Amino acid sequence: MRLFLLITALSSVSLLFAQNQISDIKDTCFYSTQLHNLSKGGNQKRYNQIKSLIDTSNNNISITTESVDWLGLYKNVIVEKKGASDSIIYIVSHYDKISNNILTTINTIFNGGADILLSNIYLSDGYYDNGTGVVLNLSILNYLKDKPTKYTYRFLFTAQEEYGLRGIRRHISGLTKEEWKKVFFAINIDMVGSKGNNGISITENVSDSILVYIADSICNANRIISNKYSLPTGALADFYFFKGQSFIKDFSISFMVNILGAFIPQKSYFTLKKDEKPVINLTDNIKFSASEYISPISPIGFGKIHSFRDNQNSIDISNLYTYQIFLIQFFNAIE
Repeated sequence: MRLFLLITALSSVSLLFAQNQISDIKDTCFYSTQLHNLSKGGNQKRYNQIKSLIDTSNNNISITTESVDWLGLYKNVIVEKKGASDSIIYIVSHYDKISNNILTTINTIFNGGADILLSNIYLSDGYYDNGTGVVLNLSILNYLKDKPTKYTYRFLFTAQEEYGLRGIRRHISGLTKEEWKKVFFAINIDMVGSKGNNGISITENVSDSILVYIADSICNANRIISNKYSLPTGALADFYFFKGQSFIKDFSISFMVNILGAFIPQKSYFTLKKDEKPVINLTDNIKFSASEYISPISPIGFGKIHSFRDNQNSIDISNLYTYQIFLIQFFNAIE
């Protein structure tokens, strides 16, 4: 798999420099409008908003949903764009938001069962975490949906990432061994485009080295700054379960985050062991302050993320456009 990816990268990236610059795709109004719509209401409304934006009239596009758990109301949204082959490239972003306070901390312990009610009173608009990932995922879907592609693209919008990566755990556990073999690689987009950040941010320590090489080549060809960081130890996102899954790994994450809720049977526990797939994680270099650690035990969250500070003023719309250029060129190179 990695050898084939390297050969693909070397041949595709060398052709990239001869391609014409992308034109007529700048649509910052799309980002502003969709981020604004996602910010209104709770997580169930965000779920419905995403579904409403999928063009199901396109024969190349199919949309399905899957429940995260038997007793929960949250669902993942999976949009698949068929390609010439059945090799699958995932583009992943979680749509749920959260406000850190004592109520959500207690709720987390029980697998976020009350989130369907709590999310309607969250102070966080969820612009940055993770409205940015959602709108970029949607923009790439809009770009690729009518184009003939070599690969099959699966756009995955996960639920309950904030409650122990429950959406991605459930999705990967539900894939058969045969389907898992078809997975080529994955891109996870989570918290990008904050004000003060320029260019593309890659967490190099959790990303596949060949995919990072491709990303660097894309950035060099398009004069985009490539920022590479290390994700802090213990900081996890949806990329984590593309790096392999098993019952032990699944239960361990649940116990670490949910504690009591880990002992409630979950759909993701019924999984076959899966090997690691190449993944690249796009996340800004977040510098946590003391407020991030105090918020979970306070009546009101006040950190940079997961609080009222995560609003339209926290992101740079023009930087999201830079990400769009990068991602389009990235997939052009892979294709």
